[in-house]
Amino acid sequence: MRKARLIYVALFGLAGALGGVVLLLHNSGWAQQTTLPLLRPLPPPAFPPTIVTLTPMEQLGKDMLYDTTLSNPEGYACAQCHIPTAGFTGPSSVVNAISGPQPGVVLGRVSNRRPQSYTYAAFSPYGPVFNATLATWLGGTFWDGRTRDLAHQAQQPPLNPVEMDNTPTNGIYPPVFGGYSALLAQKLQSRPYTPLIQQIFGANVFTTYTPQQVFQLIFAQGVAVYQGTGEVCGFSSKYDASIYGVPPKTLYTLSASEERGRILYGVGPNPTNDPTYGGAQCFQCHSSAALATALPSVTALAGGRELFTMFCYANIGTPKNLTMPFYKMTDNLVGGCSTNPHGCNSLGINYIDYGLGANPNPAPDGTVFDNPATNAQYLGLFKTPSNRDVDLRPTPTFVKAYMHNGVHKSLQKVVHFYNTRNLTTQPGEVIDFTKPNPYAGLVGTPLWPPPEVLANVQNAIGFTPAQAAAAGTTGVTAENGQVGNLGLTASQEADVVNFLKILSDFYTPPNPVANPVTAYVAP
Repeated sequence: MRKARLIYVALFGLAGALGGVVLLLHNSGWAQQTTLPLLRPLPPPAFPPTIVTLTPMEQLGKDMLYDTTLSNPEGYACAQCHIPTAGFTGPSSVVNAISGPQPGVVLGRVSNRRPQSYTYAAFSPYGPVFNATLATWLGGTFWDGRTRDLAHQAQQPPLNPVEMDNTPTNGIYPPVFGGYSALLAQKLQSRPYTPLIQQIFGANVFTTYTPQQVFQLIFAQGVAVYQGTGEVCGFSSKYDASIYGVPPKTLYTLSASEERGRILYGVGPNPTNDPTYGGAQCFQCHSSAALATALPSVTALAGGRELFTMFCYANIGTPKNLTMPFYKMTDNLVGGCSTNPHGCNSLGINYIDYGLGANPNPAPDGTVFDNPATNAQYLGLFKTPSNRDVDLRPTPTFVKAYMHNGVHKSLQKVVHFYNTRNLTTQPGEVIDFTKPNPYAGLVGTPLWPPPEVLANVQNAIGFTPAQAAAAGTTGVTAENGQVGNLGLTASQEADVVNFLKILSDFYTPPNPVANPVTAYVAP
């Protein structure tokens, strides 16, 4: 007993060291969790000021997005894990530094993925859909593409057992199409913004519509419409304020390092035919320029502005994030997951996140991604988020987590990973992930842990871009040369990072395009 008390005291000492965030032991078993302190639910999000004129539907969506009474138990809002000052992603520097995936309203439960920013997700194509021009899947929402658009995306967090924990009425989790929360729909009848609902949908809205329609047509679509406003998609970064914005401006001039980073990134003009243009290969996935011909409707919605993503899916070889509490959520001591199934991970450390290959919902064209007999081509693919706001943070010392599992904690590390994933400490040695045992016979130590999913790893053979070009595999859809062995110097890596930092919004007032999200509104 004394030993257990010492552990308890030590954990609270650690909490003090982490800025006063209280830590706890999981309620499913004292001994199981003595080595894994979990963070308590996040504090309520601050309601952000109005910075653009909102329509009634947009204002309603904002009100619901920040409403902490809509979880079960109450205390969690959709916005809890997506705050504007952090680029609409993980709000806790402490959680990001420890893990990346955030805790939800249920004590002791933590998600298996970092909250994906919904910045500029409003422009994502309805999907996932296979685009023949680019030979890749595009669109949809979430890291695994499990919902088709933001209106479908908004229906998921309230039903997620480790986020807002409203039980789906159809009893199915992960939530599939058709699930809804009758409890949430009931709560909307008595909220401070209920008169706004009645103004938009009619005085008798709650008798005219079923609880499912209230959840899907009012709550979900309202949230989605707000996410398409200038408060989320502001096009207000230093990049937008420069000569590269649309329209061009002179409110910001890139530094020499930022300009070199832009050239290496491969976005915007290259009037001097600089041979390093695109050398960092970022444009391959993190630019919307290719969509101008492959999916012009997206470019039209954005008014020709750069979205810094192609909304595609790829496996860049991200390693496991072994600090994720999710690996310990096995409930071994209390009968396993059958007695406490919400968010439980029965596989423990053997759990593998297959991304698109584990998407439980079919694509709009009927493609099934999670069928073990046919899903090999989808394993390990994750959606490419926008690089806009990738460095946005509330304070200079705030820690952000990157990749779908939060494994990297800085842009410097992310860029270095892209540059050197296939390399070892032995100069000139390259790891070939196409081999049955890529690590057999290596002289040096790999610079990075192995990919969580070896299937479909981009540039598995480890070509440099020059080697890929010599082999005739260049192009937007090429697998080789895009990641893992780019040949960038340390100063070039720093230049790319400096460019990424000027993509943060709120440098100027918002300069949004027309809201790309439309929703059904009753007459």
